[in-house]
Amino acid sequence: MKRLNSIHFTALMVVIISGLSLVAIRLLFHIQPVVNPMISYTADIIAIVASIGSILGGNALAKEAMGDLNYKTDITIKMKIFQVAFIKKMILIGLGGVLCAVAYFLTGKNTALMLLGMLVIYMLVSRPAKFRVSETINVAEEDLPE
Repeated sequence: MKRLNSIHFTALMVVIISGLSLVAIRLLFHIQPVVNPMISYTADIIAIVASIGSILGGNALAKEAMGDLNYKTDITIKMKIFQVAFIKKMILIGLGGVLCAVAYFLTGKNTALMLLGMLVIYMLVSRPAKFRVSETINVAEEDLPE
């Protein structure tokens, strides 16, 4: 469980730090937004697709990675499969957050910033709690390793 929490914390911090650093660079150096409407709308569309796609794709990728979980009986093997699935999910959601931060950096529109906030809140809510992990891998909470 400690490893899962550290993976979650690392992925969350990558999104938060990259988002905040791009926002800070933009505000401190007074970088002007892109004035071409085509690029501006394209960046908004990329941010929307990246945020929604990262959540849906991350969940689908995690579900696919845990496909053979029911056939395993050893708890350590189940935990390793769950960790790999969780890492894939967090990486994909983190990439969506970084793309939203880049879209805000380019356009200066709040749409991408709101989507970045949505991804951060989703990552905070999807923190790996013991009851969620035990439910997912069909193991009693007491049997989970620390």
